[in-house]
Amino acid sequence: MSGKLVGVYRLDTTAVRIDALAEHLDVPWELCYVGSDELWYTLQSGEVWRLNLRDSTKQRLLLIPEVYRYRTLGLLGMTVHKSGENTQAYLIYNKQLDSAHIVSRLVQYTLRGDSLVQPKKLLEWPGNTGHNGARVVYGADNNLYLSAGDRAEGLLAQDLLSPNGKILRLKPDGQIPVDNPFTNSYVWSYGHRNIQGLAIGRNGKLYASEHGDAIEDEVNWIQKAKNYGWPLREGKVYAPQADSSSNRDFTDPLESWTPTVAPAAMTYYKDGPIKEWRNCLLLVTLKGSALYVLQLNEEGNRVVKEQVYFKNSFGRLRGICVGPDGAVYVTTSNRDWNPAPGYPKVYDDRILRIAVAHTSSLGGVIKPAMQVVEKRVDAAALYRNYCASCHKENGLGVEGVFPPLKGNPILNRPTDLFHVVFNGKSPGGKIMGKTYDQAMPGFSFLKDEEVAEILTYISQTFGNNSNVFSATQITEEREKRKK
Repeated sequence: MSGKLVGVYRLDTTAVRIDALAEHLDVPWELCYVGSDELWYTLQSGEVWRLNLRDSTKQRLLLIPEVYRYRTLGLLGMTVHKSGENTQAYLIYNKQLDSAHIVSRLVQYTLRGDSLVQPKKLLEWPGNTGHNGARVVYGADNNLYLSAGDRAEGLLAQDLLSPNGKILRLKPDGQIPVDNPFTNSYVWSYGHRNIQGLAIGRNGKLYASEHGDAIEDEVNWIQKAKNYGWPLREGKVYAPQADSSSNRDFTDPLESWTPTVAPAAMTYYKDGPIKEWRNCLLLVTLKGSALYVLQLNEEGNRVVKEQVYFKNSFGRLRGICVGPDGAVYVTTSNRDWNPAPGYPKVYDDRILRIAVAHTSSLGGVIKPAMQVVEKRVDAAALYRNYCASCHKENGLGVEGVFPPLKGNPILNRPTDLFHVVFNGKSPGGKIMGKTYDQAMPGFSFLKDEEVAEILTYISQTFGNNSNVFSATQITEEREKRKK
C-alpha cells in the first residue's frame, strides 16, 4: 500500500517518507498493527475499523451504540491479541449511566469473520467528563495492563481502595492475578493523574506517558507497587498539597516537561530500519504537536537522549504503533474538541505512515524533520506555553469549557487576578454571564518575571487595554500572601 505522499524528511542521516494511508476520519483514538497486513483503529464515536495494507480497503468491525462521546470521552484505548486462529480485541470506552454518573468499561470482543462479537465486560470503574486515562496493553506476562485516570479528583490517586489514578493489572478473563501487589486488588501502580500512553519495551518493561497539571508532563517506567506521586508531587516538584510531614517514597519519572506537551500514545521501537530510533520510546503529543523520540539506555531504566521531530507539521498527534517491518504509523487528532490553530484541514483526520525513503526514486525537496528548540522565551511564547491550550491563541477560550480572556473583567481587578493565577480556580461560576465547567490550575511555580510578562501580554492583547505588570509587583504580591 503506497498511500498519498505527504513529504520526505531527513532525520539525522536516514531519509523517511510520510504517506497518508487514510483521510477524513472522525477522531481516531487508538491504532494497532494486527497480523501481517492490517491496521485496526478506534474512532471516538464508538467504531472499530480495520485497514488492509495490501489493497487499501477499509472495513468497520464494530459499532458500540452505548458509547458516550463528549469532549475527551468516547471509545478510547484498544489492544488486539492473536493466539492461533483466535483474535480478541480489548476496548475501553465511556458510558453514561444517568445525568450524574459516567463509567469507564473494559470489554473483550472476539473476531468472527468480519465482525467483533461476543462482548464480555471485564471491568468497570468510575469515570468523569475528563481525566479518564484510557490505554490498555497486552503485557509480556500475558496479563492486561490498563490506565484509569483520576477523574479530576486527585487524592483518589493515593487511595488504594479506588481504581482511579492507577495502572490496573488483570488476567485476559478479567480475574485478579495472584501475584498482584495488593491483596484482592487490580492495582499495579498508583499516584497517576491522567495516563494517555502505555508501551511494552525490552524485557517486558512497561512505560507510561502522563499529563501533568500546569507543569511536569511525565514518562514513567512502571514498576510493581510503586507510587508516582500525584497529587502530592508532579515530576520531581512537590505540589501544594504535600505537607512537610509527608515521607512517602515516590518514584521519579524517566523524563518530564515544563512547559507541558500533552503526551498521548507511546510505543517502543526495537531494532527497525530507522536506525536513529532503535531502542527508543516514540511518543506523540497533542499540545506539542510532534513526535518525541526518547533514547533509552541498555537497561531501559533511563532516558539518555531526547529528540523532537515533525513539530507543528501535522497538528495534534494521538495514536502510534510500529509494524513488523519497522514502519511507524501515527494518527492525527485535529477534529477533536480542542484543535490547534489552523486545524482541522480538509483532509483531517489522517493515518500517516513513516518509513525509510529510497530518495533516488522520489525527487523533490527533502525537509529537515527535527526542529531546533528556541531558547529565548518572550511574552507571546510564555502565553503559548502555559495558557493557549485552554484560552486559545486568540484569547477567545472554548465555549462552556475555558473562559475567554478577551474583554474579561478580571483583568481590571488585580487582586482577584493574582488570586486566580497563584491559586487556580474551581470549575463553575459565571464569567461575563456564562458558565465554564473546567478548573484552572495555579501557576505559582512560574518566576515573578514570567508572571509579569504573561499578565501584561494578556492585559494588552486580544483588544484589551488594561494593566501593565512588573516583576517587582509580582514579588511584592507573593510576599503579602505569605503574611
